[in-house]
Amino acid sequence: MTTRWTFPRGAAVLLGVLAVLGLFAGCAGLADIIRRPEARIASIEIDDIDFSGLTLLVNVEIENPNPVGLRLSAYDYALDVSERRVVEGRRDEGAALAASGVSTIAVPVSLDFAGLADGGAWVVDDALPVALALGLEVDVPVLGTVRLDLSGSADIPVLKPPRLRPREIRVERVTLSGASVLLSIDASNPNRFPLTLRSLEGRLRVSGDDWGAVTTDRAVRVDGGGQSTIGIRTEVDFAAVGRSAWRLLTGASRAEVDLSGRADVDMELPGFSGSGWNWDADADVSILR
Repeated sequence: MTTRWTFPRGAAVLLGVLAVLGLFAGCAGLADIIRRPEARIASIEIDDIDFSGLTLLVNVEIENPNPVGLRLSAYDYALDVSERRVVEGRRDEGAALAASGVSTIAVPVSLDFAGLADGGAWVVDDALPVALALGLEVDVPVLGTVRLDLSGSADIPVLKPPRLRPREIRVERVTLSGASVLLSIDASNPNRFPLTLRSLEGRLRVSGDDWGAVTTDRAVRVDGGGQSTIGIRTEVDFAAVGRSAWRLLTGASRAEVDLSGRADVDMELPGFSGSGWNWDADADVSILR
């Protein structure tokens, strides 16, 4: 025999109201337990840098005081230099935040040096102060999406490629078919960090004539703010270049030299990736015999 319980209509309504009140009471109690997470910027460091720009890693510590894990759902950032906005962005990327503990996340922020130069001639220093604004969006039970706004600052180095300038052409030997010459190039370092030109290759044009390829794999170190001279020996083939090269090397005292090519540069700076660099240089140089 099945017993069927029935309630008067008023009693059923009363039970429904009591259930809703109990749900609200439970949420109110949970809201008293769940707390907002807190965050701080632990450090800002250079992850990668070259002559085109750099990537900063903003290391953020997020403290979750709750007994349940949370999730970082998104973050946005903005970077100012001299009170001018140069970078901003947003990433909808997730990261798990441990319960009752501190989680560290790394936020990458990239900066293009060319963009700085386009902003004006004020980019003249070796280092620039930057101000960072960072917003974190954390999903928290009951509270919903909680936004944590952080700020920090750092001085970042602005790297400049070495300056190359042809210095002179020294004639070492001349025959009827060609000549052996030593091309000297001055390399100056506009940075306060030492750099090394590990190799250099390019195309040599003299007084409008193509004299062929020049190359050297002899490493040359240039101190910060200093200058060194690169010597490149090359053979000039009169049959390929023309008699104008013979007349120039045996009679003229000066010539217009144009060089363009690629160099492999390394800089003594943490995070410098070392990379090829396209260069060009020209100057009116002496021809020495």
